[in-house]
Amino acid sequence: MMPPLFALGYHHAHRGYGKMDELLNVSAAFLQAQIPVDTLGIGLHYMRGKRIFTWNLTRFSNPVRLQDELWRHGGRFMVLSTVPYVRVDPRFSLYIEGKRHEYFVRTHAESEEIFIGFSESGANVWIDFLDSRARHWYGGLMKYKRFLGSTNHTFFSLEENEPFLQGGLRGTLPMDVGHRGAVPHEVIHNLYGMLHAMAAYGGQLRRTQFYRRPFLITQSYFAGTQRHAAVRLGYNAASWEHLRSSVELCLAHSIAGISFVGADVGGFYFQNVEEELLVRWYQLAVFYPLFCTDANENAPLREVWRFGAPCARPHS
Repeated sequence: MMPPLFALGYHHAHRGYGKMDELLNVSAAFLQAQIPVDTLGIGLHYMRGKRIFTWNLTRFSNPVRLQDELWRHGGRFMVLSTVPYVRVDPRFSLYIEGKRHEYFVRTHAESEEIFIGFSESGANVWIDFLDSRARHWYGGLMKYKRFLGSTNHTFFSLEENEPFLQGGLRGTLPMDVGHRGAVPHEVIHNLYGMLHAMAAYGGQLRRTQFYRRPFLITQSYFAGTQRHAAVRLGYNAASWEHLRSSVELCLAHSIAGISFVGADVGGFYFQNVEEELLVRWYQLAVFYPLFCTDANENAPLREVWRFGAPCARPHS
């Protein structure tokens, strides 16, 4: 994958950003602190009830204006988290379409019944990315006329595509659920995240006649993922041990061919991060191929100016 130029910059995200004004305030604070940032990312709060490719207009009343304002703050783009499942809702158009065309994972390899998983957010069905028709459909949902409010400044972070199932055995889909061609999930489990990235990459290419370079971040991957997405290493902690291991992991992935890779600066989980650790992590992370921060919605905010000097010292 040849990434767009901005992908080589700094990507800042926090799952706790829940409103449009909050994101704009963070962007303005970066500008005031003279800290370069190329993308700002948000978790699933922008969605309407965790329905993919929708907006919660109470929280994000004008997505296009949001992206325009971010661009005025120094050419910044927006990265939205998205997931590989669809909310079960007989009034939700994507659920209706996917069910009609049989784009969802089934209860067993030989079954026609759709597999439904339950979590705190409700009942969901998983897209069968082994099915080329489903991949094409999913990619088509990224078109501007389908995902209203998206623009050529909208990019995506692919989440929970291990695939994650809250409360499931080992936290994932049962190994006996079925994919197209009567293929059991255990056969393609490790491929699922890559197939998700493949679908999203194709969708970003096709959403415009100008074939702008896509930008995707994924947290589940396999050999070949480097063709489609940057890889964000797994959830890490705010510790010196995880800072050190990030170097080993980035090098190991690069040797294996997945070179566009990085770890969350300051850790993802909800621990407080000490100032010296954060400073040293930023000093290291400028050499990561993917320079990014992300944190759980319950984690303390990681913006560097909140820690004072020397963290927020302006750079020329």
